[in-house]
Amino acid sequence: MTKKQRAALRRFRRVHEFLTTHQVDATSVKLQVLQDVVRRMSEGNQEADASTRLTLGETARQKALRDALWDKHMVPISRIARHVFGVPGMDVKFQLPKKRADNDTIIGSAHGMVAAAESHAALFVQREGLPQDFLEQFRGAITALDEAVPARVEVQRRKQTSRKTLEQLRKDGVAVVDVLDAIVKPRLADRPELLAAWNSVKRPIEPGGGVGALAIEPDITPEKAA
Repeated sequence: MTKKQRAALRRFRRVHEFLTTHQVDATSVKLQVLQDVVRRMSEGNQEADASTRLTLGETARQKALRDALWDKHMVPISRIARHVFGVPGMDVKFQLPKKRADNDTIIGSAHGMVAAAESHAALFVQREGLPQDFLEQFRGAITALDEAVPARVEVQRRKQTSRKTLEQLRKDGVAVVDVLDAIVKPRLADRPELLAAWNSVKRPIEPGGGVGALAIEPDITPEKAA
């Protein structure tokens, strides 16, 4: 949830609390809508927080898998190939892509290296001392990263959806408060203290800051304002 959305949620809660305490005619329908907005924004905030944590977790997991593929498999095989075949004769499939390349490029290059290494498997094992199952380990590392990519994409999709939903709810809530303001003000015109309290409560809250309801609450007995 953004600062703007959090500020709006605080505003909506204050408006709802005020009109629940000081009931005003013709506000019950919109007040119920506002209550639903508050509920859904609260739930959406929890979803957004969970999505953010999942994104961070998936990002860290994907980085670890990428580093393992690069450091434990791609770099050793590329260097061995350079040592064995020399730079001019080294198969292009043994060449490393740029480390900052995207995951699809890294995975594609890794598949090419596996295919090239299969033709020289005995050399890598017998002469260079790689384990007998080095190709199996290499493929396993590729698969692990390949399977992690869509998981992170899905988490990011959920996060984006959550953000869009929260922003739409914020706009819906602002519209509801605007309508409530048009209903409430005329009905509190002859009650200046309560009107002043309402004007303070319904005022937008600056993101990262806050607008107090009133420094000193007026002495108003909760009752229905006609």
